[in-house]
Amino acid sequence: MKFAFFPGCVLKGAAAEAYTSMQKVCDALGIELEEIPNWTCCGASHAQGVNDLAALAVNARNISIAENMGLPILTVCNTCTLQLRTAKYRLDHDKDLRDKVNAILKEAGHPYEYKGTSEITHFLWVLDDHPELFEGKVTDAMKCVAEEERIPAETIRERVARGSIAICANVNHENLTPRGVGEGLRT
Repeated sequence: MKFAFFPGCVLKGAAAEAYTSMQKVCDALGIELEEIPNWTCCGASHAQGVNDLAALAVNARNISIAENMGLPILTVCNTCTLQLRTAKYRLDHDKDLRDKVNAILKEAGHPYEYKGTSEITHFLWVLDDHPELFEGKVTDAMKCVAEEERIPAETIRERVARGSIAICANVNHENLTPRGVGEGLRT
């Protein structure tokens, strides 16, 4: 499973922990990310208030790069997801607007036109839509909880996958013992 990755402006700075977590989860689950080259800010729900057409063109530009990569777009930022999907919807449903935006992209020297062929999804939606990615993935924390609770690690994994168990464990605390909370556990 491979995606054109749109990180957005905040992910590598103010939300660096989300970026690091996402990368580790993708590595563990075999999700391949290729960052969209030379992406630009989605406008973060402010640009369209100043110039709606410019905001559409910026998002069409980002989407068209992913289309040229032949990949669907994956984001982690909710605002980026909203802006990209809103632009896609509007451009896919209004040929005149799409033609106007493509003319802007061409005039600006952008090599690709917007075609509407790349889907846009959020990282959490991918995880929710593909539970098979988690099959057989038992972590050390799950093993620890299983041992403490005296139940099979696979049972812990299944319940974590469906959201009925949470494992409390901060990886920044080296002497921490992971604890499970939820269905069928003591807590």
